[in-house]
Amino acid sequence: KEGLRTSFEMEKALREVAFEVMTNLCIDENEQDSGAFHTPELVLRSLKKRYFKHEFRRLVRLLFSCAARDLNDSALGDDVEVDDEEASKIPFSMTRVEHAAVMISHTSIGHAFRVYLATTWVMKLVKGANQEHLFEDSDIDRRTELRLQSFKSAWLDARQVAYSSMPGSVTHILWLLTTIMSLMMPWEWVSICRWSTWLPSVLLSISFFGIMEIANAMENPFGFDEEDVQLWEVSQHLDEEICLTMHYSLLDEFGGENLYRSLMNS
Repeated sequence: KEGLRTSFEMEKALREVAFEVMTNLCIDENEQDSGAFHTPELVLRSLKKRYFKHEFRRLVRLLFSCAARDLNDSALGDDVEVDDEEASKIPFSMTRVEHAAVMISHTSIGHAFRVYLATTWVMKLVKGANQEHLFEDSDIDRRTELRLQSFKSAWLDARQVAYSSMPGSVTHILWLLTTIMSLMMPWEWVSICRWSTWLPSVLLSISFFGIMEIANAMENPFGFDEEDVQLWEVSQHLDEEICLTMHYSLLDEFGGENLYRSLMNS
């Protein structure tokens, strides 16, 4: 339950960041008129906004991928590396400089550093666009920073769930008690059940050991198993929401939704 809640709060925070940023991009009057004369300044401004949208989408996906990889790697051992098939489920792209920066460490501290690093990159991109006067509201920096703080708060809550586990000594004691009860209870039932003692004994053993296995599986909701939270699906849904926000932000006239559907042939 906590794993689902925190993962969807992470996705919600980044979706709100995308909505705040994309809906605040300035729309010049000449951009809406296809027959208007475009000066070099307007062409350069349009190119800057296109570049910003591309980089914003890429960096937001990189940010969520770093957080998701950090949470999923909590299910791996210290010396275990995730295989390429599992790692490719959450696609992202980086420049060579960004790749060199995120490959500083393979430890859990290194994973946390990557999330903060990607968050800084997103904020730097938004601040740079704001300095170029690409936004209608100059206060977009503060609002974006607040949304990113909500994302980091949700990620830290999820990290606490992922990396906090029951001590091994307590787990060993519970397995020992379960085994002892499975061995001792049939001696109490034999005077009542006689030749049918095997049936409640089997049911007891299956129930106790099954509960222990379920508890172990639910202890960490993140990982690469089928019963874990599918963070790659959340990442894909987030990218689709950002793409929709990028398209809808330009359709501010009446009937914009129908126009968008006609442009996308849907």
